[in-house]
Amino acid sequence: MPAQAHPSSSATTAAPGRGRSVQKEDDVEAEIERRVALRTRELSASLARYQTMVDLATENICVGQDGLLRFANPPCLALLGTQAETMADRPMIEFIHPQDRDFVSGKHKLRAAGNVVPAFEARFQRDDGTVSWVEINGVLVDWEGAPADLFFLKDVTERKRLEALTRSAAERYRAVVENVNDTILVVQKGIVRFANASAQSLFGGLLIGLPSMHLIHPDDRLMVQQRRELMQSGTMVNAYEARFITPPRETMAPSLRTGWASIYGTRIEWDGEPALLVLMSDISERRRLDEELKSALVQREAILETTAVGVTFLKARRHQWLNRTLAAMLGYSPAELLGQETRVHYPSDEDFEHLGALAYAQITQTGLFSAEARMRRKNGELIWVQLDGSALDRSRPEEGSVWTYVDITRRKEADEETRRALVRERELGELKTRFVSMASHEFRTPLATILSSAELIEHYGEKITHRERQDIMADLVVAVKRMQGMLEDMLTVGQADAGKLRLNVRPLDIAALCRKLVTEVHTSDAGQHAIEFEAPVGHDAFSQLVMLDERLVRHICTNLLTNACKYSAPGSVVVLTLDRRQNPSGDELILQVGDEGIGIPASDLPRLFESFHRGSNVGNRQGSGLGLAIVKHAVDLHHGKIEVASTPGAGTRFTVSLPIS
Repeated sequence: MPAQAHPSSSATTAAPGRGRSVQKEDDVEAEIERRVALRTRELSASLARYQTMVDLATENICVGQDGLLRFANPPCLALLGTQAETMADRPMIEFIHPQDRDFVSGKHKLRAAGNVVPAFEARFQRDDGTVSWVEINGVLVDWEGAPADLFFLKDVTERKRLEALTRSAAERYRAVVENVNDTILVVQKGIVRFANASAQSLFGGLLIGLPSMHLIHPDDRLMVQQRRELMQSGTMVNAYEARFITPPRETMAPSLRTGWASIYGTRIEWDGEPALLVLMSDISERRRLDEELKSALVQREAILETTAVGVTFLKARRHQWLNRTLAAMLGYSPAELLGQETRVHYPSDEDFEHLGALAYAQITQTGLFSAEARMRRKNGELIWVQLDGSALDRSRPEEGSVWTYVDITRRKEADEETRRALVRERELGELKTRFVSMASHEFRTPLATILSSAELIEHYGEKITHRERQDIMADLVVAVKRMQGMLEDMLTVGQADAGKLRLNVRPLDIAALCRKLVTEVHTSDAGQHAIEFEAPVGHDAFSQLVMLDERLVRHICTNLLTNACKYSAPGSVVVLTLDRRQNPSGDELILQVGDEGIGIPASDLPRLFESFHRGSNVGNRQGSGLGLAIVKHAVDLHHGKIEVASTPGAGTRFTVSLPIS
C-alpha cells in the first residue's frame, strides 16, 4: 500500500519527506550560525515530539523478589551501574537515592496490595555516586514459582537535561528514537503518522499513512480499539499483549505473518492535535516458550494427578499444591487441604512438631528426608505412610519442599501380624517347654508313689499288715488325686484358651460357699495353717443370693487359698475376706486372700498369670503353675478384675472384684 503524504504545518512548499527534512536541517544550521531570534514553531514542535518518544522508549528490565534484585538485562545493569556478577540478591532499595527511598517503598506497598500504580519517577544513585532520574513501571509476575515484581525502567535523566538544551538536542532525540529496539508508532485519527526504524523492520516496510488497525490481528482489534479509546479519554492503561500481523507486500510472501507484541500507549500532542504514542515490543518468542512451558506443565500435572503416589508442594508446612491421590489418601478433597497446615492430618500436635523438627533438620543437612509416620484421615482413621521429602533450597527448606506419601498401612499390618505370629510361636514354644518341665517334675512324684505302692503289694502282699495296707492305699489315693487335680487344671486351662470355658451364673450363697471352701482347704492342708474367714458383721450385705458361677468361684477361692498355704510357713495365718462394694456401674463382690508367706519377686509379676509359670523363689515346692492362670480366666469370664500386692519375705494379698449386678 503506498504511503500517504504527511501534511506539513510549515509554510515551506510541500515536497517528499526527505526533501522537507533536508530543508529543515538547513534551516536549523542557519539558525545556529546566525544565532538569530526565536525558534520557529515547527522546530519547537519537532523538539517536543522527539523528546516525548525518547522519554518513553528508553526502557530497561529487571526483576525484584522479596526486596532483592533477582534479574537485570544488560541495559538495566548499565543503568544501575553494576554488573551481573555483583548484583545477585542485592537489595533493590540500595540503588535508590536515599531521599527517594520512602517514596519508592510506598509505591511498592500499594502495588503489592493490588492497587494500580502508574509509572513514576525517582532518582537512582550508582556506586560511583552519580545520580540518574528513572521512570519506574512495575507489574506483578510469577518468577521461578514465587510472586515477584517485573520493572520496566527508563532513564529519564536525559529528558530532564534536554528541557534546558538548545535545538541541537532534536537531532540526538531523532537518533535515539530511530535506533531504539522497541517499535515506536504515532497514531492520529487511526492513521500511522510516525514509525521508527524498528517499526519498519518489524512490519517489513513503510507504515506512514496506513490504518493502524491493519497491523493488529483481526481477532484482537476490538480489544485494542477499546484500550485506545480509554487512552484517548485520558485513562491510564497498563501495558497489554496482542497479536500483530505483517501485511503482505509485493516483495514478500503473499501471506500474513502473525506475532505477539507487548503494547503500551499514551496520549500526546502531535502537530498540535491529539494523538497516541504506541510502543510495541516483539514478544513472539517469549510467548512461544510460554506456550511450550504451559503444555509441559499441563502434561506433568496430568502425570502427577494420575500417579498412585500422593504428592504435595509445601511452604512453611502448608499445602501449596497437592494431587488428588494424596487428598483421597487422607480422606479430603484437594480444595479442603489447599492452603492448610499439614498439622490437620497428624494424630497429635506432638507428632506434628516432633516429625517436623526431625525432618527439616535432616533436610538442611542432606537435602532429603525419609521416614514412616502415622497419619490421621479426615474421619479419624489412622494410617501408616511412607514419607519422603526434598527441599528446593536445603538451606531454607521451609520456603519450598516437595513431599511424596505412600500408604503402607497394609504392609505395616502384615508386618505386625507376622510379628504377632512370631511372638505367639515363641510363646507356644516356651509354653511347651514349661509344660514338659512341669509334667516331668509334677507327675514323677505321684507316679513314683503309685509304682512303689504297687511293688510293695506285689512282692510283700501276704506279709503286709492291715495297718500297713491302709497306709499304702492312702498314699495311692493321695497320688491319684494329685494327678487328677493336675489333669483337671490342664483341662480347665485348655478349655479357657480354646474359648470353651463358659460362664453359667446361678443364685449363690457366697458366704456359705466361702466357709465351706475354707474348711476343705484346711482339711487338705492337714491343719498346718490357720485359715480365717472374715465377712461384714451387723448388716445384711450377704443376706441375699448373688448371681455368680459357683464352679468358677470355687476355682478362684480354692487356688488362692491353696497357694497361700503352700507358700507360707506352717503355723502362719491365711485370711479370706469377703466384702461388698457399691459403685456407679453396679455392686461388686470383693474377695481378698492374704498370707504371710515368701511373697512374689517384682520381676515375676508381669507373667504371674501365664500358664505353667512359677515364681523364681518357689524352690522345690510342688505346683503345676496353672492355678493362677485358672483364677485369671475365671475372673475374666465374670468381667471382673484381679490385683496383687506382694512384698518378698512378708506375704502376698490377692484382691478379686466380681460384678454381681
